[in-house]
Amino acid sequence: YLVFDFYQQDLARFIDLSTGGEGGLEDSLVKHISHGVLEGVAYLHSHKILHRDLKPHNILLNWDCSDIKIADFGLAREIGIPTGPLAVDVVTLWYRAPEALLGSTAYGEPLDVWSIGCIILEMLRGKAFVTGSSPEDQICKIFAILGAPDDTTWPEADTLPLWRSHMRLVSRVVPLSDIVPEEASPAAVSLAGAMLKVCPSHRITCEEGLAAPYFQDHLQDLCSGISSSSCGDYPTLS
Repeated sequence: YLVFDFYQQDLARFIDLSTGGEGGLEDSLVKHISHGVLEGVAYLHSHKILHRDLKPHNILLNWDCSDIKIADFGLAREIGIPTGPLAVDVVTLWYRAPEALLGSTAYGEPLDVWSIGCIILEMLRGKAFVTGSSPEDQICKIFAILGAPDDTTWPEADTLPLWRSHMRLVSRVVPLSDIVPEEASPAAVSLAGAMLKVCPSHRITCEEGLAAPYFQDHLQDLCSGISSSSCGDYPTLS
């Protein structure tokens, strides 16, 4: 038998019950959960482990959201040692990074960072960042918001197996601040934006994310405690 800690809910369920898809979580919760996820993934990356399936369903929360656990390591993979090509069909579609969507088999830590950026935006919005119906639809919808890469921003993109020339035609840039509620923290949006760079080499690392201005007052928040009304009054999974 395997015995694990019991956690009452996952982040996907909590977002749904808390927001109903209308607006995001309050900032203290977004900050606390984001920091916990970044700490956990930074630890994994320091040990050369990619999670490869980060999404709200795989973030577990206790009843008052004070404790956060990363779950489901079924797709986790060690990196930094001689191996063959990495699998392309990893990470649930809506949280899959552009390099994986385009068929790269040589990705690394930025793959997980992209997923965390998607999770942060989902907490801010109350709904997923991009909801494509297929890998090609997903990448085109990403480019329609963040802009398609060119020879200067991601020169390797058009060499990837699933790149199609028409993908450049959907290029435009929509500020992330335009797709989150007005009350969303600009620092949180900026942090998500630094993770959601189309080119993987342009994304920040988890360690850099933990040092972001958004978390400057996080220790003070922890000392004062998260209001029980922020989380504990919502329904939890039975």
